[in-house]
Order: sequence, then C-alpha cells, then structure tokens
Amino acid sequence: MTTQTQAITTGEYLRTRAPLTCALLTSLLFLAACGGGEKKTANDDDIGTGPRAPTPDDPPSVVIGGLLWDNHWAVNATESLTTNPAWVLRKADPLSGAQNNRTGNDTWRCKECHGWDYKGVEGAYGPGNSHYTGTKGLVDVIPQRSRKQIESYLKNGVFDPTVGAVVHNFGTGEPNLSDNQIRSLVMFLFDGGMIDTSQYIFEDTFNGAARGDATLGQSLYESGNGVNSCASSSCHGLDGRTILFDGTETLGSLAKDNPWEVLHKARFGQPGTPEMIAVRTWGGTDQDASNILAYIQTMLQ
Repeated sequence: MTTQTQAITTGEYLRTRAPLTCALLTSLLFLAACGGGEKKTANDDDIGTGPRAPTPDDPPSVVIGGLLWDNHWAVNATESLTTNPAWVLRKADPLSGAQNNRTGNDTWRCKECHGWDYKGVEGAYGPGNSHYTGTKGLVDVIPQRSRKQIESYLKNGVFDPTVGAVVHNFGTGEPNLSDNQIRSLVMFLFDGGMIDTSQYIFEDTFNGAARGDATLGQSLYESGNGVNSCASSSCHGLDGRTILFDGTETLGSLAKDNPWEVLHKARFGQPGTPEMIAVRTWGGTDQDASNILAYIQTMLQ
C-alpha cells in the first residue's frame, strides 16, 4: 500500500508536545482486543469511555504516574517552568567531560535524571549518554523506602545545603502537582509501574534488543484490534515510515536507538496525546509490548 510520509520535528525522538493523532505504537493501545492480555487491576487507568487526557483531579493510578514520570508539564499543559534548582547538582559525563545543558521544563522530568529504564547512572543514561546527570537509579532504592516517605519527599521535597533551597518539591514547588498526581507517582514507583526493564530488553551491553517474540509482535502490529492498527496508513504504515521523527527517524530506527523510551510510552501512553492509550488500560502485558518492540526492531531503517 502507498502511504504519505509525514515529517515531525521532535526533541528526543518522541517529544511529548508533538501533536500526534496516532502516536508511536498505536497498535499497543488495543492489545486486550488482540488476545493474550492480563485483566486490568484497580491500579490501571480507566478515564472514561473515550480517549481524553487525565486531569489533576482524576483518581490516582499507575498509568497516570507513568505519564507524569515521562512529562508532567505536558500532562498539565504547563509550558514555562524555570530550570529545576536541583539541576546544579548534576555531574559532568566522565567520558566526555560534557554536561547535560538542558534548561527549563526538561530539567523537571523524572526520566531526565532517572532514565527511561529507571536506573539512572547505572543504566542507559550512564557515562557516554548525552542525558548523563550522575543521578542514581530508583529500582534498588524504592524498596528501601516507605510509601509515606516517598509521598512526602515528592510533595514537599527536602532542603539541600549545596543548593541552599528546598529541592524535589513537585507538589509545593513550581510543578504544582496535585495530591492525586503525587499519589499516582507513588503508585507508579511501588505498584509495578517501575520495573526491571532487563526482563524485556537485553541490557548486558546496552545493545537494546527486545526480549520479545517478533512473530507475535508482527501480528499485533498489523492487526491491532481489527479496527485500528499501527500499520494503517493514518498511523505508522506497514513499514513504519509514515511518521518520521525529527524529520528522518523511522519507527524501526527509533525502536533500536531508544527501546527503553518506546517501552515506557507503549506501557503508559504519550503525555498530551490521549489518542495513544496505554497498554495497561487495554489489558495488555509488558511482554506484549516487548513482542511488538521486537518486531519493530526488524524493520528496515
């Protein structure tokens, strides 16, 4: 079939402000209808009968927490945050000597310090990555803390003598997240949102190959729920080239370049783009996401 290629300018592959009607991995939205999915739990996000963006007043959920981890200012349409005071604590990359020089909104994103794999400096955002900050990951830290401790830390922050100010106060500080949104982040961290991504992506040498079944992934990619699929001409097309990120990045190359980001967005959706509904919301599993990722990574670049 013939498709018309779209060029989309993005900052880091999947920019959350890009107006994508059919965002990356739309087929993942419908995995429940494709079979093989787990049933939703009380922690999963079910906000109405049709796609809409979550609001600060929505009940807490793991999926909303995943969206906030990705980009809370896109979720809340907050466009002009000043640079995070804690940003001065970032370290230079030990390999290149360069610093992560992002400013403003980007410095408040959870993923910018702790990574898409939630492992911070111990993971894909380690030495040699342009997003290096030297920040510890949370996979091993969170189990050592209580929910009450983390909720208070996220809402009120702590005073840092090096900065000379309270930092990490996402509730009482400039991000101004609601109490329900803070609780959504806590649920994300404690209730299965944050996972060991090495279960689904080979990470021994950070090669990023999906630990999935590409054959099963192809079926899900091409069939969707029988009505909507990622392979349709209005989405990514059979070859994954209908939408180009940064004007040149195909879906296949994107899945190879940053599979951790793709996996996260597949599981939780795209902030500011409610049309991309999370795998969890539709009853799909993390393994379903890994299967589709495995297939996409076989596409020609």
